[in-house]
Amino acid sequence: MRRFLTLAIIALVASFCSSSATAASRRPAHSPLPRYALWGQVVSLDGQAADPTGFVLQTAARTVDIKIAVNRTRFTARSAEALVDGFIAGDFAVVTVRRVPPGEVLRANRVLYDVVPFGPITQFTLTGAFVREAVDGHAFLMHLKTGTWHWISVNANTQYTEDGSPIAMLPDVRGEILTVSIHRLNGRWIALSVDVKTA
Repeated sequence: MRRFLTLAIIALVASFCSSSATAASRRPAHSPLPRYALWGQVVSLDGQAADPTGFVLQTAARTVDIKIAVNRTRFTARSAEALVDGFIAGDFAVVTVRRVPPGEVLRANRVLYDVVPFGPITQFTLTGAFVREAVDGHAFLMHLKTGTWHWISVNANTQYTEDGSPIAMLPDVRGEILTVSIHRLNGRWIALSVDVKTA
């Protein structure tokens, strides 16, 4: 009787180990790669405008190359204007991305976009040409790299640099290229820092 119980236990253990091994072999070799969100302004599109293969997103800290997957990337416009225009350079977007091989490229899963900043897009960086200063000196007009125009407010906390070197105030730099770090507050775009590119 004891011998029978021992054999039965051994058979049960062997069966469990075999089932575990089979289940393990059926599991994917790698767990799904995590998704995370990026937000900022769309600087340019890759490929044809009507059917882009990717885009460059300017975040508060850097520019990021993001790929679009056919039939996988989902685009959602937040406004009627954005829907009519479609996804274009100059739009603001919150993008859910995932790193995928080969090369660990960033692929967009979802893209929520609009013609104006929204949601978490409260701080971003813009590049464009200086057009003119407001009469009161509290703002200046920029012709953005994306082709649009916008007034940028300045205050006592705005910091100015020229090719990275600190300067006291914004000089008369009509036509010069500026890189501006922006804080969006109550509909106003406030310059945190302005770097004048002379080289």
